[in-house]
Amino acid sequence: VIVWLQRNSLFPSSDRPLSADEASLKKLYEQRRGLYEMYSDIQVENNGTLEDTAEQILKKIGERK
Repeated sequence: VIVWLQRNSLFPSSDRPLSADEASLKKLYEQRRGLYEMYSDIQVENNGTLEDTAEQILKKIGERK
C-alpha cells in the first residue's frame, strides 16, 4: 500500500539539494504532484499528531478490504 502523506507546510532542508529553499521545494512538489496522485493507494492529511495520522492510515487501509 502506498500512502501519500499530505501536509499544509513544506520544510526546506539544506541537506537536500533539490529542496534547499521553499521556492525550489514548491516547484518540485508541483512537478511531482500528479505522480503522487496517480501512484498513491491512499491519501492522508498529515497536519495533526503522529497518532492521528497513524489512525487515519489504519482506517483507510481497513476501508480498502
